[in-house]
Amino acid sequence: MDLIGYQSDANTIIAVLVLYKIRLEDSETFISLSDSLKNSNLSMDIVVYDNSPTPMANPSDCISDNWTIHYIHDKINPGVSKAYNEGFRIAKKLKNKWMLLLDQDTSFPQNAIAEYGKAVQENTNICLLAPIVISKNKIISPCRYFLNRGYTLRKVKPGVYNFHIKSLINSGMLISVDAFEKTGGYNENIRLDFADHAFVRKYKKIYDNFVVINLKCSQNFSSDQQLTVDSALMRFAFYCEGARNMAVSKADYFVLMLVVFFRSVKLFLKYASLKFFVIYYNEFLFGNPKKQN
Repeated sequence: MDLIGYQSDANTIIAVLVLYKIRLEDSETFISLSDSLKNSNLSMDIVVYDNSPTPMANPSDCISDNWTIHYIHDKINPGVSKAYNEGFRIAKKLKNKWMLLLDQDTSFPQNAIAEYGKAVQENTNICLLAPIVISKNKIISPCRYFLNRGYTLRKVKPGVYNFHIKSLINSGMLISVDAFEKTGGYNENIRLDFADHAFVRKYKKIYDNFVVINLKCSQNFSSDQQLTVDSALMRFAFYCEGARNMAVSKADYFVLMLVVFFRSVKLFLKYASLKFFVIYYNEFLFGNPKKQN
């Protein structure tokens, strides 16, 4: 059995995993996909992009029977967009044909690799495939995406979908390296929040469809954990920055202004801190949008 079911060369796919303040061996994504590879008696390349202040892996972590690990530590924490773009550059160098985009908190079933392979075989004319991702018993990807907000869907069946008012989250997306290049990659000015939806918006200007794989994954967002006020403020600053750089028109800006304002109200009520409004004012209303690189 080969990795994606239509070529014997397992190097046609590379995974790109982004870490932040978690050890590689503790990442639910890494653990579950390692089990899936072992279950299929396969191996593959993986770029581990570590955004933590101090390295969360050591040389012994980067030796595996099922992975060829390319480890990058970047204490500056440039975000997921830089990580995925760097993964693309390595994919081009290694002549991979597919990239599997990952975060650290997704749990994949043991048949994950087989299902990706089956989906690629059955949809040779489509460049983007994604699993069904569930969090807290709700489908969060694919999602209905309208007025710069994602809304959960009650039911999703495997198959081909048009991107009209639909979007995807990063983790689990399998994308052709050629298609990634044609889109121009991720906007590195959107470091975290909105990065996935900004990328999908670029992608669907070129391609109409995506495939939902017969695969269900569970997502445990690190941001769902109870944060200190300082951590929540820093996280909200990323959110504001992402929203500000997501806006490509006056209509976008106005809608996002309301979306971010209501987020600041919600956080104010939760943490009883007016600093969220200060960040909203400084980072969104009067932040300087950056030109996409």
